[in-house]
Amino acid sequence: MLFLVASVSPFYIFLEHGAIWWVSPTIASATFEFLPNSMKADVIDLDRLRRGENRAAWFIAVWSFATKSSMTIAGWFTPRALDWLGFDPKPGPNNSPDELFALKSLFSLPPSVFMIAWNYPIKQE
Repeated sequence: MLFLVASVSPFYIFLEHGAIWWVSPTIASATFEFLPNSMKADVIDLDRLRRGENRAAWFIAVWSFATKSSMTIAGWFTPRALDWLGFDPKPGPNNSPDELFALKSLFSLPPSVFMIAWNYPIKQE
């Protein structure tokens, strides 16, 4: 599912205003909610097998910190990136097609690159 979302996301750049129905299936995908939690369980199980001790609380604490940190960084970075790209967030027709293209690019390309570049090393074996 992540590969599908990563493959489709770059094409959001070509959508016109109001084409939310094309974007909503990938945004609403349950993969983004459940897949990381199942991966966390795999990491905890593998660590318990390798070390012989249960460090689940440590992993959950680190995961929570990383999640909150990434949301904080994204919340700080995104408005600055849009400002740097010339996007005006005020309501109305304030933005040129170039600024709207910059907004679409910031929304669609980086997540796709991170999803495609992801290499999950834990296998069934």
